[in-house]
Amino acid sequence: MKKILSFILIASLSVSFFCADMSVSAKELTVTTGANSGAGSLRGLLAIAESGDTVTIDPSVSEINLSCELTIDKEITIEASSGVTVIADNCRAFNNTSSSLLTLKNITVTKGLANTGGALYSFGDIKLINCMFIENQASYGGAVYTEGYADILNSSFFNNAAAYGSAVTALDFALIINSSFISNICTAEGGAIEAGGAGPLTSDIYMFNSTVDRNTGYGIYLNSQKSGAGYIYNSIFTSNSLGTCNTPVLGGVNLVDGENGITHDSVFGVNTVRRDDGYLPVLEDGNARNTASLITDLSGLPEMGLSFESYIFEFLLYDKLGNERQDPHNFGAVEVSVTDEVIYPTSLYLGVNNDLGYVTNFESGSTVSDIFDLLTLPLHGRIEIYNSDSSQALQADKLKTGMTIDYYYNKIKVKTYKIAVFGDVTGDGKVLINDLIIAAKHILTPSLLQDEFLQAALVLDEDEVNALSLVNIKKIILNIK
Repeated sequence: MKKILSFILIASLSVSFFCADMSVSAKELTVTTGANSGAGSLRGLLAIAESGDTVTIDPSVSEINLSCELTIDKEITIEASSGVTVIADNCRAFNNTSSSLLTLKNITVTKGLANTGGALYSFGDIKLINCMFIENQASYGGAVYTEGYADILNSSFFNNAAAYGSAVTALDFALIINSSFISNICTAEGGAIEAGGAGPLTSDIYMFNSTVDRNTGYGIYLNSQKSGAGYIYNSIFTSNSLGTCNTPVLGGVNLVDGENGITHDSVFGVNTVRRDDGYLPVLEDGNARNTASLITDLSGLPEMGLSFESYIFEFLLYDKLGNERQDPHNFGAVEVSVTDEVIYPTSLYLGVNNDLGYVTNFESGSTVSDIFDLLTLPLHGRIEIYNSDSSQALQADKLKTGMTIDYYYNKIKVKTYKIAVFGDVTGDGKVLINDLIIAAKHILTPSLLQDEFLQAALVLDEDEVNALSLVNIKKIILNIK
């Protein structure tokens, strides 16, 4: 392990381009207001900053509201020790027009909108550390579009959207470490990342310890006009789908257009595929997973274009699940088998019948929000609650017998449950004398109550509606526990 890590550090440091020019004394400038412009604003300080300066966001500033983009024409670091949210009002947040490095630390950018790079466009190199990009939109690079080298470290991308590269479009080298790309949506190529685009540059991607999950338009699309390659280590690709894309590629990673593709000890599960035109193997159930296991020598890899810095040691000592590696040569995550088995909701308090499709044991007066509190959903499980007229129910709505729960697993609706509320055999959400009368009539005419309405009459899970059922419904009416 020491030999492997030493190689990475030496190789990366030997070609690092992030060495600052120490001959110039950089200064720090502090943002004291979240206003779009004016004294103490981020825009105002960027205007007077010199190349190599650091602009720090004061902890008292939690939000910065922009009505137009911030233009950056020099090497700058923007950081917020306590974190800050930059809200772009139908505009791009950052536009790095220079060929110099732009560094963002502890910055969240949301609501950005542009043709290229909804939150950030960069002609030069970028370094993103502990940043979040949420709900940004563009045609190319929903959150980030960069023509230079990209270092993305400890950062997250949620719900960004684009036609190409919903989270990131990188036209040159990209290094991604310990980052997450979740629920981003693209309509063409690159549900999380598009590398290369239509440009002539070599677009290598190195990904370590990262998660690509629930993106539409597959996970990574490597589309280089030259010899770009993807090197993916210790990462997880799950529940990514093709969406409206027509390109016949894997849901997880498409490395078709690059000459090389290497994945090691990464987990691929429940990614939608169209056919096996990609690098990764496809199982019979339509899921893809990587089967490579060990790396014993990294000397054959191309030179790294960015600096990994010392934190790479901490990341590579543990697998993706946080377990310490036992094999000194095992460079990756714990491999898991992929299955198409659906995992259903469970509950300690409710009666969940997956065979018949009922959820019972709701007391009169329960609300929709109680379902979310009492029902335990697996990872990638989601529910939607509907009234009997098919309209979607609100959290505060009272539960009524006859309402339904649509259950989605890995974005696919796999089950509709019918709700039964104790004693509410009429489906009006109340337990009154009329419910008792109808339950009594059912004893004489056993076909009167059906499905969830029959389940509502079986208050103590009786085998059939009987005198005990009537007693229990009466107790509910009289509020007797």
